[in-house]
Amino acid sequence: MHGTPVLVTEEVGAAEVVKAAGAGMVVKAAELQVALETMIDNPNALKAMGERGRQYVSQSYSWKAVATDMVDAYRSCLGGNL
Repeated sequence: MHGTPVLVTEEVGAAEVVKAAGAGMVVKAAELQVALETMIDNPNALKAMGERGRQYVSQSYSWKAVATDMVDAYRSCLGGNL
């Protein structure tokens, strides 16, 4: 099972996450049509991007990862006394 690859422009906040995960393509708005055509013409690359995105999200945003981040944030605010 694989995820869905993402095509975003540099102007949106998701660009950093897509780049970090390798989950799709980040392009300038003017290049959107060419990027979309490139994605359509490369189904194997699409599958790989989608899989990397799925893995990134499942590792970075699982309940365990989010809970760990929250506990760390509370500990930081309380000077480690949690």
